[in-house]
Amino acid sequence: METERRTYTRIETALQAFMRKSVSPSTQPGLRGGFSQPVDHLRDALQQTSLPDELLDYLEAINAKLDTILGLLHQSSIQAEYPLEATISQISGAGLQFTSPHDFQEGDHLELVITLSRFPLRLVNVVGTITRRQQTRENGPVWVVEFTFIRDNDREAIIQYVFREQREMIRGEKL
Repeated sequence: METERRTYTRIETALQAFMRKSVSPSTQPGLRGGFSQPVDHLRDALQQTSLPDELLDYLEAINAKLDTILGLLHQSSIQAEYPLEATISQISGAGLQFTSPHDFQEGDHLELVITLSRFPLRLVNVVGTITRRQQTRENGPVWVVEFTFIRDNDREAIIQYVFREQREMIRGEKL
């Protein structure tokens, strides 16, 4: 029996994803927008001014609310461009597993937009190939996807998500 070797840690999850079929495993993801790049440097720059801390807190809250509104508005256009829906049950920096009401075949190439967080909105955009179909769950087959094209900042966002979720699980076990 061959031992499976993994480079990235994976976790169980329940993330929402939108997909569309792609013609090639090396297609560059089409979504751009910097949703996975926080703007923490703004607070540092504003603290160099003479603005009171209360005003800085207020501006930061308004910025977060605007990000949420823009993210919600953008999500409807994402659903139009990526019409296939899925629920991701496992994710790592190298791939994922998902269930979907749509039918797929091994070897299908997919472009996925994964919602890592809603508030603040954090999206990643990857291209992957379905490598196998696993056992059937109550809501359909489980499809395994290996990433074939992913930007470095998107992979980093997924890895940070995995570590954050692992920390939360460990904290929950200690209580």
